[in-house]
Amino acid sequence: MLQYRLFFLLLFGIWALFLQQSYAYIDPGTAGAIFSSLGPLLWGILAVSCGILIWPFRRFCQYLNDKWHQQHKTLAFIISGMIVIAALGLIAIVCILLLF
Repeated sequence: MLQYRLFFLLLFGIWALFLQQSYAYIDPGTAGAIFSSLGPLLWGILAVSCGILIWPFRRFCQYLNDKWHQQHKTLAFIISGMIVIAALGLIAIVCILLLF
């Protein structure tokens, strides 16, 4: 089986050496179709990411309301907001890397 694969790989490799340059045409409507299909996908990823990250944030805020004094709540709210923004940034970076 390996011999057949090597034979066809060699055959197509030699064939590719003698190919001439070809030109392709992409009509203007194709780009619109690609972008219109990627937009909802990216919005869906963002919505799911926000939904996943908001649940621990709400639980943390509830914990702060139960346990801490008012002056510490503001500081903890700011810190937890920064953590959520950083986590969303990491998810965005991972999504961008997966798309490319």
